[in-house]
Amino acid sequence: MRQSKILLPITLVLALPLVTGCLEETTGIVIFDNGAASVITVSIDGEDVATVEPGHSKPITIDLGERHIQVKHGSQVTYDEKHDFNYGERPYRRPMWILNPDETHCYCDVSVQYGFDEYVAARHDRIARMIESLNEFDDAGPLDEAQEIDRAKLVVSMKGHIAHEFRQILNDLETFPDGPLVQIEAVGTILAPVNDTIYTRHSDSEERSSLVRIPRVLRDKIQQLAAIESPTIEDLQDLLIAQSDARVFVHIKGESKETIDARTMEVKKRLVDEQGSH
Repeated sequence: MRQSKILLPITLVLALPLVTGCLEETTGIVIFDNGAASVITVSIDGEDVATVEPGHSKPITIDLGERHIQVKHGSQVTYDEKHDFNYGERPYRRPMWILNPDETHCYCDVSVQYGFDEYVAARHDRIARMIESLNEFDDAGPLDEAQEIDRAKLVVSMKGHIAHEFRQILNDLETFPDGPLVQIEAVGTILAPVNDTIYTRHSDSEERSSLVRIPRVLRDKIQQLAAIESPTIEDLQDLLIAQSDARVFVHIKGESKETIDARTMEVKKRLVDEQGSH
């Protein structure tokens, strides 16, 4: 007999253990994310299991295997697909997916940590020092042989440092491809506010990432930068800005909607303006 599907609050989903001993997982979690302007009704294998308000999400536990997913707006079916939900290469870890049936949302798993502002400032300082060191050579006029060698060594060192910093930042930003269904890792909060203690005190026990909705233009920008094999210092600066922009969409518990909207709208407007200028 198939196990019944159970609706779980998001806080409970996040508290579920990732490893369940030696038994292979038989269930997974699908988070239905409603990006439409009206309520949706979700059915699995012909059974209505949840309604999701506009702009909200709801996690549902499902049996692994092929499941028939339908989403309705009122009586109109707007999503009707069969998906094979399986645990992939991790049989002892409960798999998780986000299903955004109207494909209005893009997602990014953003690393969040104590001292984020200082972390960004330190990276900007290192970039400024590299540029200043190179400019000292270029402003000095004609270089003798020893100076040319020193400058060449500096350029090689800078390239290595830029590549290292670039990859480190990319490790803090995981984006996902287009499509209504994406598989995710449960490593922190998912479409939910983070605890502000992450930013006010250091603790290895705190969650260290937050999966958030980000504008498509920002998602595309991060993916374009990630495809660069030999980043320049300008690419590194662009990626730092993109990281700070993604961080803006991480909500903190207790923040008002007005505060969140003001912060995110400012970034959205700038991204649209930048896109229009290219």
